[in-house]
Amino acid sequence: MSNSAKIVFARKDLSIPGAPEKLPANQNRVDIEAHFFSLVDKSDPDVIVLDCDGALAVTDTLLRVRQRTDIPIIVLCQPVGDLIEQYRRAGAADCVASPVELGALHRSIQGIIDVRSQRARPIVRRV
Repeated sequence: MSNSAKIVFARKDLSIPGAPEKLPANQNRVDIEAHFFSLVDKSDPDVIVLDCDGALAVTDTLLRVRQRTDIPIIVLCQPVGDLIEQYRRAGAADCVASPVELGALHRSIQGIIDVRSQRARPIVRRV
C-alpha cells in the first residue's frame, strides 16, 4: 500500500484553487472545464475532491465529471436531507461534511484507495 495519494481539488465550477496555471479573469465555463480535465488527464489522480462550498446542487458537476473519467470523487458538502444520496447516484464515491475535518477526509481517501487496490489484485483461487 502506498503512503501517498494524488488528489485534485476543485470547486463546484471545476476551477482549481491555487493552480499554478492561472486562467484569465474573464474565463468561461468551457475554459475552466478544459483546464480541469487537462489537469486530471496529465496528473492521473487517485481521487478528485469536489468542494461544494455551501452550494446545494452539484449533481450536474458530478455528472459532467463522471462522463469523462472514472476516478473516484469525494464531495465536500453540508450533509443536508437526501443530497448525499443524490450525489452518490450522480457518481460521488463518498461525501465528507463541510467544514472539513482532516481526519474524516483522510479516512475517506484511504478507504477509496484501499478498495481500488483490492480490485487491482488478481484473484487467486486455491484448488
